Amino acid sequence: MRSRFSFFKKYSLFTIIFTLITIFWGAWVRLSFSGDGCGKSWPLCENKIFPENIMAFIEWLHRLSSGLSFIFIFILFLLSIKFYSKGHGVRKFSGISFVLVCIEALIGAILVLSGLVSDNTEKIRVLVLAVHSVNSLLLVGSLSLSYKMSLWENRNAKLNDGLRFKKPLIYFLYLFPLLALTGNIASLAGQLFPSESLSSALALDLLPSAHTSLKIRPFHPLLAIAFLLGLCVFSYFKKYLIVPTLAVFGVVLFGFFTLFFLSPLWMKIAHLILAYCLWIFLIAFSVERVKV
Repeated sequence: MRSRFSFFKKYSLFTIIFTLITIFWGAWVRLSFSGDGCGKSWPLCENKIFPENIMAFIEWLHRLSSGLSFIFIFILFLLSIKFYSKGHGVRKFSGISFVLVCIEALIGAILVLSGLVSDNTEKIRVLVLAVHSVNSLLLVGSLSLSYKMSLWENRNAKLNDGLRFKKPLIYFLYLFPLLALTGNIASLAGQLFPSESLSSALALDLLPSAHTSLKIRPFHPLLAIAFLLGLCVFSYFKKYLIVPTLAVFGVVLFGFFTLFFLSPLWMKIAHLILAYCLWIFLIAFSVERVKV
């Protein structure tokens, strides 16, 4: 019995890592303008199984990894049903993860079939990207919670475990998706409307006729500062918040370096990776076990 639960924990961790790789590769697809490498065909690439050029290959790899991620999460859900009793937290969050990965696939299809990729500047793209960003974050969060709860009980799946979020950290978890989606929109704005300096970028943002992504872009660093300051205030009264506050400070600092250097591609990807690592860390740090 113990070996079965040990396998589930390892497989759950593998699924999280593979899903993260898929998300990061998806960001590379967008930032490298490879999103239309396969044209408006989906799920095949230009109605062919294998791509014939580098941009199509980049997008094809993302579709392949997305498909595998879908399968891995579905298997995770089936294993949770087999190993854990009805109503168990691991089973619940594995099920939520499967629903969210289905939504991910739907959003991916919408982006491709609607042509909302590469240098497309339609305003609806900002909305779809925002939904995509939040859904990806929730997917990783639910997978992380499933894994976290699998660590709490590995002998008797009938003994249900619940979880409780520590206050006030839970309120920052509620705000994190808003911070993340503004970050993704800011990244899109920099991709579609590159600037040669910070001053020219700010002037572009303040134009009355500015694109929606440009109007939203300034909110990301402001929200990041507010997020950090809020944690600093609470950490003064609750010492256990010092560690997550320092983690947030590191990511925010790197974000401002990225902004200062006009967001080179490698720094955008690195900032995204750090943001997801921070999200997982905050979730793991904020939950505690409750017997139910």
